[in-house]
Amino acid sequence: MILVRLTGGLGNQMFQYAAARRLAEAHGTVLKIDTSRLLRSAPCDTLRDYALGCFAISAEIASDSESQLCEKLYKLATSPMFRLLKKCGLLRSPKGMHYIRQQSTAFDPTILNLPNNVCLDGYWQSEKYFSDIRALLKEEFTLRPPLDGEDRQLAEKIRSCSAVSLHVRRGDYLTNPHAAKHHGTCDRGYYDQAVSFIKSKIPAAELFIFSDDPYWSESNMRYDLPTTIVSNTDETDEGRDLTLMSNCRHHIIANSSFSWWGAWLGADPEKIVIAPKRWFNDPARFTGDLVPEGWLRF
Repeated sequence: MILVRLTGGLGNQMFQYAAARRLAEAHGTVLKIDTSRLLRSAPCDTLRDYALGCFAISAEIASDSESQLCEKLYKLATSPMFRLLKKCGLLRSPKGMHYIRQQSTAFDPTILNLPNNVCLDGYWQSEKYFSDIRALLKEEFTLRPPLDGEDRQLAEKIRSCSAVSLHVRRGDYLTNPHAAKHHGTCDRGYYDQAVSFIKSKIPAAELFIFSDDPYWSESNMRYDLPTTIVSNTDETDEGRDLTLMSNCRHHIIANSSFSWWGAWLGADPEKIVIAPKRWFNDPARFTGDLVPEGWLRF
């Protein structure tokens, strides 16, 4: 069994699921999702709910006893005495489960070769943790139920033109002091440069702007290209919006795992993806493994 602890919003939960799914596939074993941490977020964190239920994923939600095991393993893993005794071979992990905590934002290749019966705790924000099961993930990250009505018509419109998704993340990046300090929003200069590049490569481009602040975006993100403000990406519509985003041919993403996945799931083999150079406010924080090869950074 592979257990994965979820934290954060939809995009982060997708990263965590993808890394764990790949490990479960490697061992031909069951994957269970521990959602208990979402119910007791730290005071500084943005409150999040379980968000993967909108997709056709195959994992099960962990039972209460399995979630309690995850928490017990976490407390042991963060205990200096336990780590010392385990290193000396004097203790074994409960029920043969190994607790693996992410140590840095850099890709750790040892994760790919972990044994069965592990609990993963981290963000795992690199496609290198799961790129070899891309086809499976594209299938599992399919919206359930599928788009219908006006959403289906919008998807058809997107697929019929040289659609470029542009994601404006504001929300908690502005209102939550911790998130604002950690991330901050992409400035207008980034979007101007990205749109200018897109126009030079794709004269017939049409912008589809996705944002958690559509009214601000409509007033402030004006370019001389055909533009559609898609919707408010609130928690109830995130799966729908991400699916619409992935139908675009090209992508200008924010420093957000949400639009990262919208671009990554995009099927056009010639897609242009532009990502911000500054993903975190701390310039010393490594992001070299976060953005896939072939994506541009402005």
